[in-house]
Amino acid sequence: MSEIFINYGENLQEITYSLMKEARISEKLRPEIRVHIKPNLVSARPASDGATTHPEIAEGIIIYLRDCGVRDITIAESSQVGSSTMNAFDTCGYTALSRKYGVNLHDTKSDKVIHKTSHGTELSICESVLNADYLINIPVLKGHCQTKLTCCLKNL
Repeated sequence: MSEIFINYGENLQEITYSLMKEARISEKLRPEIRVHIKPNLVSARPASDGATTHPEIAEGIIIYLRDCGVRDITIAESSQVGSSTMNAFDTCGYTALSRKYGVNLHDTKSDKVIHKTSHGTELSICESVLNADYLINIPVLKGHCQTKLTCCLKNL
């Protein structure tokens, strides 16, 4: 059974933490696992522009994971073609999060690509994502010229 959790408020960090707790994510975690957080940092634009995942959301996730005993946390992303992922990390506030909480930043553009087949469809997947034990996708709900709507699928 799928569930949708909804929360309202001004403090994105607290709201995110609360949603993770309500969804009982801790039941799926163990202290020794490797968790990758996948934001949407398509370009070096602040979250206030509406195109990138707000760093306070990622911060709420990081705090929740730490409270659950998880220490191996990586923020993994690849900005759009022609853009620097490291610039996006800086501009979007993720470099500061990395320093504050000691989490890793990883540009998946540097990954080896692993080819997998699922239901007859060949997929090219970043090796670092396959090596993670748990992946948390935090997309941005927005319109898009090619797909009309973007969300979690396009973010991956």
